[in-house]
Amino acid sequence: MKYICLVILSLVIHWGTAQNYSKNIDFSKLNIQFEDASAELKPEYLPLIYRLADSLRKTPDLHVTIRGHVCCVKRNGLAKRRAKVVRDYLLLFGTHKEQITTVGMKNSMPVVFPEKTKADELANMRVDFVLTRP
Repeated sequence: MKYICLVILSLVIHWGTAQNYSKNIDFSKLNIQFEDASAELKPEYLPLIYRLADSLRKTPDLHVTIRGHVCCVKRNGLAKRRAKVVRDYLLLFGTHKEQITTVGMKNSMPVVFPEKTKADELANMRVDFVLTRP
């Protein structure tokens, strides 16, 4: 049953993103946002992760480093969990594990500093990507 649900999810995501494939996405500028103290991926990001997985499948020499971030506190465990949840979806969508590295960045690379509002904090609760080729 779990396998059937995953297949259906993949098909829905593929169908939903097929219409937008004419638009290129710069994955190095993509941020996936998370809620405070959470590593739960929001469903709205699944099509983007599917597109990244598709790009990685089509370009086997491409490597992605997934960097997890937190705001204002040094919770590296949470930063790593955020990166790993995105990695798990990339693997689910067919990316080879050799193409993926995950790292927790703690709060070492804020997008907004100093954080003055809740929106500033939320902007720093993210996963971003570094794409490289050997």
